[in-house]
Amino acid sequence: MTNTRERGTGNREPLSFRAARRGILGVPGEWRTARLGQQGFLAALGMTVMVATALGAQQATPPAAPPNAPALDLSAVSLPIPAAGRLVAITNATIMTASGATIPKGTIVIRDGKIAAVGADVAVPAGAKVIDGAGKYVTPGIIDAHSHSAAEAINEGTLSITSMVRIEDVLRQDGVSLYRQLAGGTTTLNILHGSANTIGGQNAVVKLRYGLPVDSLLFEGAPPGIKFALGENVRQTNRQLQPGQEGRFPRTRMGVEDLLRDAFTRAQEYRREWQQYETKRGRRSFRRLATWSSTRSSRCSRASGWCTAIRIARTRS
Repeated sequence: MTNTRERGTGNREPLSFRAARRGILGVPGEWRTARLGQQGFLAALGMTVMVATALGAQQATPPAAPPNAPALDLSAVSLPIPAAGRLVAITNATIMTASGATIPKGTIVIRDGKIAAVGADVAVPAGAKVIDGAGKYVTPGIIDAHSHSAAEAINEGTLSITSMVRIEDVLRQDGVSLYRQLAGGTTTLNILHGSANTIGGQNAVVKLRYGLPVDSLLFEGAPPGIKFALGENVRQTNRQLQPGQEGRFPRTRMGVEDLLRDAFTRAQEYRREWQQYETKRGRRSFRRLATWSSTRSSRCSRASGWCTAIRIARTRS
C-alpha cells in the first residue's frame, strides 16, 4: 500500500483504506458524496431493514430489570422550562451600564423577558414582581467570545481541514460549566472548535439556558462563524508521535498556508459550479457557499501567523 496525501485535506492514509471508505461509508478524504448507484443504495437500505427487523423479533421481550435496581436520577437534564419574566422590577441596585455612568440605587424594569427601562427615577409598574437589589450590583451579561464550554467534543483531529463539522451537533445542555458561568455573570458564549486543525469547523453562539433543551440554547440570528488556526498545534510539532504513527500534513508553516490557499480555491470552484447549475435551471441560488460572509476566528501563536491569515484573505476573498 502506498501512502499519499489528497491535495488540500492534509489527509495521509493508505490508498486501499481510502478507496474502501469511498465505497462503503461515502465519506472520502475530500468529503464528497460517494458515487453509489441508487439501486445499490436501496439494496443496502433493504438489507439494513431486514437485519433490524430480525434483531427486533429476537428481542421482542425486553429483559426484566434486576431486583432492587436504583432509580435513575434525571433531574439534572429534565428541568422544567420556566416562563420568561412577564413583569419584574429590580430596585435599589447599583447598576453598571457599561455604556454610560454607573447608576446608584437604580431601577431596572423587565417586561416579557426583555429590559424595558433602566434609570434612577424609573417608576415600578403596578403588579410587577419586585426584587430588592440593595447592596448588590447589576451589570450587562458577559459575552465570552472564545469558549470551549458545554460541548462533548472540541477537535475532529483526523484531518487538517474539517470545515464540515459543527459545534451545534455536540452541545450539552446539562454541562455544569454553563451553571458555573451563569453564576459568574456570563450570559452568551461563542463556542469554537480547538486549534488542532487548520480549519476546525463551524461555531455555535448560545445563550446560557442551563438545563433547557439543546435547541433553545442557540442564539437566534447570530452570524455564522468558523474556526481557523495556524501554528504549532496545527503542525502537531508540539507532541510526540507514537511508534509506527505517521505525521499528518502539514508539518511546516508554509504547508499550512498552502493548505488554506488550496481549500479556498476549491471552495470557490465549488461555488461556481453551483452557480452555473442554478443558472441553467433558471433560478437564483441561495446557497452560502465559499463566501466570506461568516465570521472567522483565527488562532495564531505568533505575529507571522496573523500576517499569513491577512495575506490569504487579500488574495482569496
